[in-house]
Amino acid sequence: MADIPRTTQVYLTKPEVRVPEKESGQRGREATKVKVLSSERPQMVFSLAQANDTQWQELRIRTTERGELRDLFAVRRVWTIYEDKAVEELLVVRKEKNGKCSYSLCNAPFDTPLSKLAWWKCQRYFIERANQEAKSEIGWDEFQAQKYRGWDHHLALTILASWFI
Repeated sequence: MADIPRTTQVYLTKPEVRVPEKESGQRGREATKVKVLSSERPQMVFSLAQANDTQWQELRIRTTERGELRDLFAVRRVWTIYEDKAVEELLVVRKEKNGKCSYSLCNAPFDTPLSKLAWWKCQRYFIERANQEAKSEIGWDEFQAQKYRGWDHHLALTILASWFI
């Protein structure tokens, strides 16, 4: 589950993705980059959330200090282009009480219940809190690494330390 910007473009049907063939009589070099050749145009995720055929369901996620976390959720199957291939994913949309929408792409199985997808979408708060505490309490923000692997090891150890504490 990963949050995406509201302007992310997705397809509702599988797009045809391949290197276009050179037509006879066409001048210049042959194409080498993969392109979307299907006639369907991509749609932005915020327009899918506003579409009439989007089915919303109000779900209770968990109890919080201020009561219950209840929001509207919708899920749609969409296609994205990833590493020059068309990939089928789930678009999970959360509409909060104040009208703010957040969008996520998920590679979970398509028969995953909406309640589980909504619960996963709302777990980001706890991950962000753990990262914030690791930065302020354990010194995650003070580490200066020369290489990615050193930073990666330090990150793993500080997260383990914060979980232990």
